[in-house]
Amino acid sequence: MEAPEEVGVGAPEEASPEECIIQNGLLKNGLVAALIGAGAIHLWAGWNHFDFTRVLVFFVVVAAMQLWLGAVILWVRSVPWSLLIGGAAANAAVVVIWVLTRTTGVPFYPKALGHMDMDQIMERAANSQHLKGFMTHKETFGLIDTTCSLLEIGVVVGVLMLVRMRRRCPPGESGNDATVAVGTGVAEDSAGTGSSSG
Repeated sequence: MEAPEEVGVGAPEEASPEECIIQNGLLKNGLVAALIGAGAIHLWAGWNHFDFTRVLVFFVVVAAMQLWLGAVILWVRSVPWSLLIGGAAANAAVVVIWVLTRTTGVPFYPKALGHMDMDQIMERAANSQHLKGFMTHKETFGLIDTTCSLLEIGVVVGVLMLVRMRRRCPPGESGNDATVAVGTGVAEDSAGTGSSSG
């Protein structure tokens, strides 16, 4: 009687070297939570800046990008590395813009001064400065916007951790195993099982 054929149970999923399979765990949950949290805050900020079209469009675009990327990481099995790195770069750019709006100011911001009373106009002018003939408005550091930027920094750190874990895989492993093993150690376990069974 022939021995029953072995069936590989729980074998790691294969992915191309250009893709990343993020296993369920703290890192994946953290990335999703940070992206959804930052996106929700930007939607709220867009609602509060409804009278300023350019600012509103910026917040809506950033929120859509963050919510979409969070959904991709949560529901798509193989996420392209280019998408992860591009998303991290976009979040880093938003953090830089946030810092600039609190230090150098936002140019051309007070477009709707006609909708404000005199006290609001004076308060806006007190928080503004003139740069090359144009009025710029400085935002203040707040709890909600600081929290949002910390979430975006967390996204950048999380993606950098994925890249670092990928590069630390032993060079003898195939590209697929190295990609699947990001943050999980699955490839090393599977390699050891294969060698012992052989």
